[in-house]
Amino acid sequence: TAADAAKAAKNACGDLRSPAPLTRQKALYALGQLGDAALPYLETAAKYLNDPDDGVRCAACDCFGGHATHEHVRQRHRKDIQSRVDKDANEDVREAARQALRRYDEAEAGDRAKALLSDWRDLEGESGASCATSVLEQVRQGNLKALTTLSPLMLYNRAFMLAAIQRDVRALEYADPELWGDRIVMLAALKARDPLVSGAAFVFRLASDVLREDLAFLRQALETNGYALEHVPQRLKGDKQLVLVAVLQAGGALRHAALALRADEEVVLAAVRQDGLALEYASELLRASARVALEAAAQNVSAMKFTPVSLREDREFVLRCLRHSTYALEFAAETLKADRDFLFEAIKQDGVGGRDGFILQYASEALRGDADLLLKAMRRSSGALRLVPPKLLEDRSFMLQAVRQAPAALKFASSSLRDERSFVT
Repeated sequence: TAADAAKAAKNACGDLRSPAPLTRQKALYALGQLGDAALPYLETAAKYLNDPDDGVRCAACDCFGGHATHEHVRQRHRKDIQSRVDKDANEDVREAARQALRRYDEAEAGDRAKALLSDWRDLEGESGASCATSVLEQVRQGNLKALTTLSPLMLYNRAFMLAAIQRDVRALEYADPELWGDRIVMLAALKARDPLVSGAAFVFRLASDVLREDLAFLRQALETNGYALEHVPQRLKGDKQLVLVAVLQAGGALRHAALALRADEEVVLAAVRQDGLALEYASELLRASARVALEAAAQNVSAMKFTPVSLREDREFVLRCLRHSTYALEFAAETLKADRDFLFEAIKQDGVGGRDGFILQYASEALRGDADLLLKAMRRSSGALRLVPPKLLEDRSFMLQAVRQAPAALKFASSSLRDERSFVT
């Protein structure tokens, strides 16, 4: 019974004071086998690790090995046992100490395996779980140092660290280093969004060497955050399949691909379809490709600024871009902005070109005052008049034509014309 064990442990502790080495040995062996009942007497037993008798020191090592399942015993006495391995002159004592340390290692491995996957609320009992919950709230508020108050096993618990990372990705830095090689934990950190941390750089700085070379992990990482491509090993930045995964998630990751892949049409097309501005990182040859540039402009018309002048002077290319966005004319060559025939063509084509007359805001100054061009634009919307020079808004003949085409144009007429009864009626 527990009472019998407690009594036996107390008696064994009394026997440690015996002058007879054999009695002390038996007492130490007994304390090593009496489980929790012996715990109050281990501090006393520790003194016998330095006993002058070799047999007693062996028994003392065995006693502490018998309590390997208790984390606090391992933490308190590991160094004492290690000192017997390092310094004891007797080989039997050194071997007994080594056996005790092996039991410590096995117990720690078992505890860690349990801690990794267990529910962290059950890990340290009710009081420990309450403390951990409080720490998570402090982490959410930015007090990361609160994590240092927890036991090492809690910082090794996957579920707890996932909860901490969800509150602040920087908590990853306080995790047990073994978790930096855990695919689930590291992917969760990559998914986290924190304005104070560059996620991919932060995660890959901590990731284990093995994980950074793990193609399965890298693929999952790039599916989560394509910009993580910047941090993969250099040799893998030339892996086409891996780079495709990255640019499909974040087209701008193309900037981190090997030069050969930035000249690969399949890779570049995948990148610009996800983010047109990725065209900036394509090879010079592909930036001059109408097919690639049109795909980029369709996703983001601002990509046109990364195309060569030869494309921006190409009437057909710019007209096709205008079908996607009126603002394409902003990036057209100045020669086209001053080309009256081109602007007529742009205004009458299908698509959004010319809608509300905004296409004219990028026309040359001279053409913004061209009455015929403006009236053509007004067939789509009277909004074109908002770009008309003031002198035309005062021109009775021009404004009459404008109002006949679109009565709403009256509101753009000069105040003097609007005050004329004959004009208004």
